[in-house]
Amino acid sequence: KAAGSDFISRAKKFVDPDVVLIHGGTNDCIASNGIALGEYDYDSPFGGLDTYTNFRESYIAVIKYIMANWPDAKIIIILGDHVTGEYATSVVEIAAHYDLQLVDFRIDSEKMTKYSGSHPNAAGMEYMAERIYNETLGKI
Repeated sequence: KAAGSDFISRAKKFVDPDVVLIHGGTNDCIASNGIALGEYDYDSPFGGLDTYTNFRESYIAVIKYIMANWPDAKIIIILGDHVTGEYATSVVEIAAHYDLQLVDFRIDSEKMTKYSGSHPNAAGMEYMAERIYNETLGKI
């Protein structure tokens, strides 16, 4: 991962969030950038997790970091339509472990068909925002 673009570096920029959307894994899954899956290490303290070379530990670390620094923030996990295989399974498993809401976009990726690289265009982002709200915050 490039310095400053990993999960933790982004989370450190938060300022008292009410809601945090974690939408990660696309680059790790499709870019063939050498990010190993790693282990489901739920027991190590935040500082003991490998946040640069293991996907699962990075994902767990950012959740632990957010929970420790903003315990009242609602964390919502976004599973992007380009996250597949063991990466997708890992996201689902980690969300379930922490009892976090998950919005899975793999089930309707055809609604986000116009991309700039692996990112949805404005219409795709609007669709995602509506689904995220309707499936999570709109139920409060």
